[in-house]
Amino acid sequence: MVVVNGYLRLNLILFIISIYYLQGCVITKTKDLTYKDIYKLQSDIIQTDGYYFHVDEKYKLLSAFTFFKNGYLYQGDFRSHDEIKKLFFRKDLKDNKYSWGVYKIDRDTIKVQFFTPARGNELIGIWDVIEEHGKIESKSSIVFYKSFLLGKEYLYKIRYQFYKMNVTPDSTNWLMK
Repeated sequence: MVVVNGYLRLNLILFIISIYYLQGCVITKTKDLTYKDIYKLQSDIIQTDGYYFHVDEKYKLLSAFTFFKNGYLYQGDFRSHDEIKKLFFRKDLKDNKYSWGVYKIDRDTIKVQFFTPARGNELIGIWDVIEEHGKIESKSSIVFYKSFLLGKEYLYKIRYQFYKMNVTPDSTNWLMK
């Protein structure tokens, strides 16, 4: 009988620890974003009628940011401009848990934060927040030079160019809920 009680007690303890761990890892709305007061774009220092992109030659992908006037952004990696356009007009885009984020601008500096699946944990809902800092060179060019992920700082220099679209996607997303 002692073994059974010890076994049940061990299972109960492991269950409680698992729930506690999962609760701390799974994001809920914007609790992990530090820009909680959503920024409203007051000027036309950046463009919001399209997206900024960078071609990653190593992985043959387009990395893109779409900034909305209400302070939200969508970030993603795509195979082509056509794929970006198709994604932006999917009805379920607003429910996509990763790639949505927020940004703020101070003079010529832009800081963005967005969610991305934690490596290997996409299916169980564990997400990381990436923060990137950039310099706005012009309305059509932003150079990102620093990012933070899991407490580590990464330095680099990547220029994003603006690509204008005739119609822009809806900025409604799950972070607004």
